[in-house]
Amino acid sequence: MFFNYGIRNVSMDDIAKHIGMSKKTIYQCFADKDELVYEFMRVRMSEQMAEMQTIADSSENVIEELHKAMLKTREVFSKMNPLMLFELRKYHPKAWEFFNNCKEGEMKKHIIKTMQKGIKEGVFRSNIDVEILARMRLELVQIALDPNVFPTTHFNFVEVNLQLFEHFVYGVITLKGLTLLNQYKRQNQEANITT
Repeated sequence: MFFNYGIRNVSMDDIAKHIGMSKKTIYQCFADKDELVYEFMRVRMSEQMAEMQTIADSSENVIEELHKAMLKTREVFSKMNPLMLFELRKYHPKAWEFFNNCKEGEMKKHIIKTMQKGIKEGVFRSNIDVEILARMRLELVQIALDPNVFPTTHFNFVEVNLQLFEHFVYGVITLKGLTLLNQYKRQNQEANITT
């Protein structure tokens, strides 16, 4: 519910009704909404890291991994309320700190590992600084979700994120990588036409 509707739009009463449990029972497990939001963030980040690893493990190469990640990004962000991270930062500092620690830790490590693998495969440029670009990629996600940068009245945040993701990818891939990416895009388009 937090993910779909935003944190402030979901009350403890809404949560109790949604799960068919009394509010009193919820408060036996969580001291307050802030603690519940923290737990939500902890579980969501764990799931996200597992999804990223599953995509990596099931891909033949880094370009296929990135293509699958783009498709997953479209799916996840189409369900997410763009204000969720903004509300997390503004109203739930403990959960926001946890999110940032994950971003600076596991997420950054995963991106660096992916870029290093892409360099070895010859699909990423060999002269890129993976530390700088990993940090940039993580900040691009937050920029896409920042209503001060991309107001939801003027921009579809799913498309903004995908545009920034593609811009990032095109900045690091080689001609070999571009050829592969175009091949995966064609295969995906053909699959969508036949279904």
